[in-house]
Amino acid sequence: MISRLKGVVELIKPPLLVIDVGGVGYEVSVPIRDFEKITLGDSIGLSTHLVIREDSHSLFGFIDVADRDMFRELIKVNGIGPKVGLALVSTYNCDEICKLIDSSSVVLLSKAPGVGKKTAERLILELGGKLKLGTRSNDLLDTTSKLVQINQDLIDALLSLGYTTKQIDVVIKELPKDIDNINVALKQALQILSK
Repeated sequence: MISRLKGVVELIKPPLLVIDVGGVGYEVSVPIRDFEKITLGDSIGLSTHLVIREDSHSLFGFIDVADRDMFRELIKVNGIGPKVGLALVSTYNCDEICKLIDSSSVVLLSKAPGVGKKTAERLILELGGKLKLGTRSNDLLDTTSKLVQINQDLIDALLSLGYTTKQIDVVIKELPKDIDNINVALKQALQILSK
C-alpha cells in the first residue's frame, strides 16, 4: 500500500497531478479544493490511498490526512466508489460532511457531483453518528448548521408555493452552496424555476 508520496509537481491537469518522486512520475487524483494550494514545480507531500481493480491501479492523494481518512470512510459505504468519494471530499471538508450526514441533509449531500438522492440516503443510513468531527473551528460548524437550516427553509418555502420535490431538487443543485441568506436563496431559486 502506498500511504504517502513526497515529490515535485510535474503536471497539473485537474483532477490529476503527476508527482515526480525520485524520477518516477505518479499520477494522483486529488480533490478539486486542493488545487488552489498547488503550483507547478512545488515540492509536495500527499497522504494517499491506492485502489486496485482488475483493470487499473488508481492513486488518490490528499494534502490533509483528515481528507484521506474521510475518503476511506466514504468508500466503505456500499455503492460509493472512489470517484464519488473524491467528489464529496472536493465539495465539502470533513466537518461539513459529518454535519450533513448527521443532520440527514440529503439535498446538500446531493450537490456533490455523482451523488443522487439514493446515494445521499445510503450515506446517511450507513454513516450517521459514526463519523467524528475533526479540528475545524466552531465558526465553520455554525456556518454549516446555518446553511443546512437555510436549505431546509428554502425547501419548505418552495413546497408551500406548490413546487414538486423533483423541481426543488433540481434548483437546490443549481444554487451556490454558500448562500447564507434565505431571501437571497429564495430569490435565486424562483429565478431558476421561472426559466
